[in-house]
Order: sequence, then structure tokens, then C-alpha cells
Amino acid sequence: MKKIPVMIVDDEKLVLEDLRTLVDWDALGFEIIATAFNGKQAWVKYNQYHPRVIFTDVKMPFMNGLELIRKLRETDNEVYIFLLTAYEDFSYAKTAIQYGVRDYVIKSTLDEKTFTELLKKLYRTIEDQGKWKDIVKEKAISEFLEVPDLQEADLPKVLKGKAYGYLLVEQDLPIRLPGDPLEDSLMCSRKEIASAILKEETAEYELIVSYSPDNRILVVMDIPALSQKNVTEILYKYAKQIQDRLKETFHCSFTIYVVDYKMSLPELKRCEEKYQSVFRKKYFTGCGQIIHLTDTKVRTNEKTMPVIVETEYFQDMINRRNAEEVRKYLQEIFRKICEAEDDRSLKSVSRDFYEILRRNNRQLPDYMERQDIGTEKNWDRWLDGIRLEEWFEVSFLLLIHAREKVHFSEYSRPVVKVMEYISKYYGKHDLTIREIAETVHLSSGHLCSLFKRETGKTLNSYITEIRIEKAKRLLEEGDMRVYEVSAAVGYQSSQYFSQIFFKLVGTYPTNYQKEKGRLS
Repeated sequence: MKKIPVMIVDDEKLVLEDLRTLVDWDALGFEIIATAFNGKQAWVKYNQYHPRVIFTDVKMPFMNGLELIRKLRETDNEVYIFLLTAYEDFSYAKTAIQYGVRDYVIKSTLDEKTFTELLKKLYRTIEDQGKWKDIVKEKAISEFLEVPDLQEADLPKVLKGKAYGYLLVEQDLPIRLPGDPLEDSLMCSRKEIASAILKEETAEYELIVSYSPDNRILVVMDIPALSQKNVTEILYKYAKQIQDRLKETFHCSFTIYVVDYKMSLPELKRCEEKYQSVFRKKYFTGCGQIIHLTDTKVRTNEKTMPVIVETEYFQDMINRRNAEEVRKYLQEIFRKICEAEDDRSLKSVSRDFYEILRRNNRQLPDYMERQDIGTEKNWDRWLDGIRLEEWFEVSFLLLIHAREKVHFSEYSRPVVKVMEYISKYYGKHDLTIREIAETVHLSSGHLCSLFKRETGKTLNSYITEIRIEKAKRLLEEGDMRVYEVSAAVGYQSSQYFSQIFFKLVGTYPTNYQKEKGRLS
């Protein structure tokens, strides 16, 4: 909480100086921003500095303390007023309390301990009241923006007719490709986001964090009268600080919309309705940006033809394993969507591509390790059209590569079963061709001949390839030593394993792990 501004009013210079030096105001959370020698001077300075707390004497020339208090209360019911009084002025104190004076302080008995306790209690009261007021404001703002029929007359007095600066904070969440609800672990709670934003609270400006429709967090900044350029600079700078704080706290992406000039809450309500298309723009220009809401061109509501995936045509490209055609088709589809800024087509097309990818992955034989296309692993690649296109390109190219490697549709059932068996038991150091042949009820010689004819590889070389591929993945994960990897993939001798690994990969396991793995 920023320092609470205080003004002291007394016609005795000695009293003013004593109160200035009696306690450590700064350490107690207060700042003396003005002093005055009479009520008339105090009234001018009040309008100039707007103190939150006023200590005032009663008997003063030009305008006494009671007259000052009466004028203050005509315009401000929230300023905390304390009466500085002598014993003989006590009757004045009782009258002043009727004007809403917080308390009275007897000058002759004032000491450091008593005054310190008074200020500590006052600080707690103001802090608690400030929190309560922020809660009231937060709820009033949220309700005003979410209920369409509410007008400015429905706002509490403290929010009416006042212009603020605004930031709209939105967590970037993935397009739900599998169609399943998002996991709770991906979504930050609005309360946690608001709490993290308030940690960036600035001492210069009052800050209210409320909620806007469509699950956005609204940051309301009470910025003093400045030039338009300065207001925009302040909002953008603060937006960057908030974005960095949220990324550091939650390790995910947030887009922040800056309302470029100060406006009232009713104007903001109309602004949000007018710029709805801007909130969807991040899906085509990229998430994690700071977007100037009112500076962005609003797209008209002209109807565009939806972009559709020709599923049979696209599947034919995959069947022919034509990676270049697949890549160009994906680029063209996403180019059309992004040019039209068509978020509906983006979602429907992405789900069509995802279903094609999922179906083809399922058709891969069981002995192959399929790529993980689930939400938990890939959600951060599904935030916008740019990332989605890149992710689909990589995923379909991996699929085509797998199909080229396997040609599974050309294999006989015995060969497929053998591949599945090897995929399951490659880690047995005593795995033999005879054992494998028995699983398909063939002789060793017949099986070796059949396997060689269909795959172009000997059964032993295929087992070796499977073992080395698995070893590469284990080395990349970095959790096992070379001798442990050797044993895990079916080699009793780590020296022999290293020789075989070098022959197939071109480098030794230790070097491979240093280059690719997490262990140094």
C-alpha cells in the first residue's frame, strides 16, 4: 500500500514542527504532504493536494477549525479528520465530532508512544477500509460489465462519471482439438491471476482488479490528468510488467489488451462490444502479445465462406506419402483462414485435421511407438493458427515418415505378429529366433526367409535396429547410465553394445548422450 498523505493545520509553528518530528511518519506508512497556518490556507491546500488524513487545530485566524471541517464535509465524506485541541477547547471537540471528526488529540498530553499507537491503528483502519472499498468497486464493475441492461445510473457514486485507464488480461488457452474439456491444470484461476497482478501494484496510481465478460481480468488504473501520449505509455509499460509477472508465476502465455485512452465505465462497456473481433485477432497474429485495443482496425461483420478440409483428397496425399503436397495443402488452408480472420473455420478445420491425424496414428501397427498428440503434451502448440499450422505440418510429416518406414499394409499377419513380439520383448538378452518363430508356429528357417522377403531385412538386423532406436530414446531422456541402457535393451556387455551403437549411429553412446541428452 502506498504512503497515506497527511496535512497538519495549526497556527503555532512550534506545534507543526513538533508533530513533524514526534514520530517516524514514513515508517508508519504516512507522508506529510502539506502544512497550513489557518483554515483558509488549509482549504486551498486540501484542494491542491487531496490529503487522506487531516490534523487540524480549532482556534485559528481567518477560518477556524470547525468552519474548515464543515467545508470539508460538504465535499468529502471520506477524509479522516483529527482535532488538535487544548484542555480548554474540549467543548469544541464535542461539536466537531458531530461533523464526522474521527477523534481528538489533546496537545498537552501528546507523546511519541501515544501518537505512534494512534497512527498504527489509523493505518490499519484505512488499509482495511481500502480493501473493503476495492471489493465493493470490483463487484460493482464486474456486475456492470456483465449485465447488459445496467446503465451509468446503476453504478455507485464513487465510480460515476470518472475516467480510468484499462487493461484487459486474457490467459491464452488452446483450441480444444480432441473435443474434451480442458484440464483444470491448464487453467489459472481468476483469483490467482488477480493476486499476481496486484503484486505489481504501483505506488503512483490506484489499482482495481475486477472481472470482465468472457473470462478476462480487468485492470482499472486511476491515472491523473496527463497528455494522451503519457497515458498510453503508462498503460503499455504496466501491461508489460504484468505480462512478465504472469509468465514468471504461471509459466504460460497471456495476451493483454490496452485501452489506449482514459474513458468511463459505460464507454468501456460499449468499447468491448465494438471491438469483439479484436479479441479474436490473437488466433491469427499470435498469442502472448500486448494489443492496442482501440488502435486496431475492426473487421466488418461481412460473411465469408467457411474454409473446409477435403478429407478424402487430403487422406489420398497421406496414402501416397507425399509430404510436400501435405505441407502445401496445410499452408494454403491456414493462409485462407488467417487472411479472413475466421475463428470458426480455424476451430472446425483444426479439429478435422486432428481427427485425420488421430485416425491414421491408430492404424499404425502396435509395435510402433506412436507420436503423442494429446492435450497435455501439445496444448501450448494449439494456442493460435500460426502454431497450429506448424504443429500439424510436423505431426503429419512424422506420420508419413512412419508409414514410409513401415509399409505396414504390405506385411503378412505372421510378420506383423513377429514385429509386435520383438517390440515387446527386445529387452530380453536371451531372445532367440527360435523363440520368436514359435509364436507364429513357423520354423526358424521359414520365418527368416519370409521376414527377409517382406521387409528386405534379416530378423537379427531388425532386432538390432529396434534395440538401438530404443537405446537412443533412453539416452536422450538422460536418466540412465550407458551400462543401464545396455542392459535395458537386451545387451549383457556394455562394450559390445557400444560397438553395435557406433556401427549404426556413427557415434558412441556416451557422446550421443552428451549431445542429445539432459545429462552433462
